[in-house]
Amino acid sequence: MARNLRAFAAAGVLLATISGAAPVLAQKSGGVLKIYKIGLNLTGVGVDDPDAQFFENYACGSQRNYTGYCNPELQKLFDQQSMESDQEKRKRLVWEIDRRLQEDQARPIVYHLRFATCWQPRVKGLRMMVNSVFNGWRFEDVWLDE
Repeated sequence: MARNLRAFAAAGVLLATISGAAPVLAQKSGGVLKIYKIGLNLTGVGVDDPDAQFFENYACGSQRNYTGYCNPELQKLFDQQSMESDQEKRKRLVWEIDRRLQEDQARPIVYHLRFATCWQPRVKGLRMMVNSVFNGWRFEDVWLDE
């Protein structure tokens, strides 16, 4: 995290927190001071279902919507994707929601944690997680080749 803060500082971006409010980024560019709220999210959510992310972090009036972002039109798409039974249609809706959230700069991603796992070559049958750090530790098919 310190490395990221140094990178922000080198780019002329200052980070400040105001008691009881979301952290704020301030950047002076061309004589204009731009202020951005940051809604840091450290919660884990369901892997295959975007509902928790959309409704908790971007819905109007949600207690976890720390930046106060509100787009009632987009929130209707949250409901629509949640009720869609056709997985391909739902995926397209989710991608559309994601695209619009990014375009609105609703809550830009400033940090993404990456994990790696190592094991001995004699460990066989271990299937690593594909889409999450939370669902890869199943050992039903693991065995040691000794």
